[in-house]
Amino acid sequence: MNPALSRPGDVQALRRLWTQAFGDGDKLLDGFFSRLYRPEDAFVIREDGVARAMAFQLPMTVCAGARGWRAAYLYAVATDRAARGKGYCTRLLDYAGTVLAERGCKALLLVPGEPGLRAFYRARGYADFSTVDRFEIWAAPETGGAERIEAPEYLELRERILAGRTYVSCPVPALAFQARIVELSGGGLYRLSSGETEGCACVAVEGAGKAVIYELLWPGEREQGASLAAKAVGAKWAAVRTPGAGEPFSMVRWLTGAPALESPYLGIALD
Repeated sequence: MNPALSRPGDVQALRRLWTQAFGDGDKLLDGFFSRLYRPEDAFVIREDGVARAMAFQLPMTVCAGARGWRAAYLYAVATDRAARGKGYCTRLLDYAGTVLAERGCKALLLVPGEPGLRAFYRARGYADFSTVDRFEIWAAPETGGAERIEAPEYLELRERILAGRTYVSCPVPALAFQARIVELSGGGLYRLSSGETEGCACVAVEGAGKAVIYELLWPGEREQGASLAAKAVGAKWAAVRTPGAGEPFSMVRWLTGAPALESPYLGIALD
């Protein structure tokens, strides 16, 4: 029952564990395991040959000006309910850190699934990393529009907007999976525009007339950008997440010396 890299034969057990922990359906799981899963990038603990704890790593980069640090985003960290209390998650996180450090990774990133888990991760060497602002809005009539775009276009626009600040760059495969997640609800990745102002948003539909904007990058008044994003999916109301200092969001464990970074931003969390 030592931590190990996953094997292709683990997939069915990993899918069952994922569904138990997060409640996601087959369409989302099909997207993850066809687009992002690689056995060498998944960490497991098995009991009697069956995976009972898991974590996946997705490569990302912490960017600050001309500098960059290889990072791994730890995703879908979970332990089977029947196997909890045995320290599996702690051992799995330690093992992932050792393996990824050997591969040249400088930082581990994650977003706790609920606020109560922040203390759990702090006790295992993680610290608060990025913050976000959250707000709610009733969409207002705005001059401008929104165009649905694919992951490569979103990446180009996102990198251009975030240039000059400290942020986590998310590669196309992960962005494509994020697009799949929101598309299952009727949302998508969008280019926003009004006059000469251009931004982007990752938008999901949540019930009749409601939207969740998981990322809003808009250089102008954020209420304007949020209204454009909400209207793109026919929503009158939206809950919005955008860069800001309002509340803690992601956490980090540096595998080497921690650099001094000012107001880092991680927005794409695959939620």
